[in-house]
Amino acid sequence: SSSTSRVSITADRFGTGTVASGLVVRTSGQVAVQPAANIFSADQTFNSTWSFVGNGGLTIGKTGNTRAVTVSGANSVAGNLNVIGGAIAINGNQTTTSSGNIVITSSGAYTGSGTLTSAGTLTINGSSTVGPTAAISTTGNIAISSSGNFTNSGANITSSSGSVQITTTGSATTVVTGNVQATTGSIAFSSAGAYSGAG
Repeated sequence: SSSTSRVSITADRFGTGTVASGLVVRTSGQVAVQPAANIFSADQTFNSTWSFVGNGGLTIGKTGNTRAVTVSGANSVAGNLNVIGGAIAINGNQTTTSSGNIVITSSGAYTGSGTLTSAGTLTINGSSTVGPTAAISTTGNIAISSSGNFTNSGANITSSSGSVQITTTGSATTVVTGNVQATTGSIAFSSAGAYSGAG
């Protein structure tokens, strides 16, 4: 059976190691998987034994979490998807429907071998390097910012109805080897360091 309730799952860490114990959440309400304090007590990996499909939104971590978070399971939520952590790796495909936005807030490096497909906007804020290797596609705007180097390593970045903004600060470099496309909006790169592009 399923529920319409909001579900909060709170613990210092999930599982005995860095791989979190599995869980299937059956609710059309919003789901939060969060540390009891601001920070998980260990780096966390949410693999394919964690299933978030049809939930009304999903948040992993909370503001202030600096532990690494890896999401390697594929998830599809009917609302916003937020991931907050230190180094963040999205290695499973993530999808939002019902105009849901995707927001990834990393106080470390961001890597992504899983696709990100947003029915709304997509934002990646990285305090270190940002390096997606899988496709990023949205209906709305895409905003990617990094205080370190940005390298998309062949990942195609596409907005069907919005703009694409990629910003790096300091002496960071921007390397684009995949296609960047905004069907109806603008594309802007802002890099204080070197830029190279083959996409």
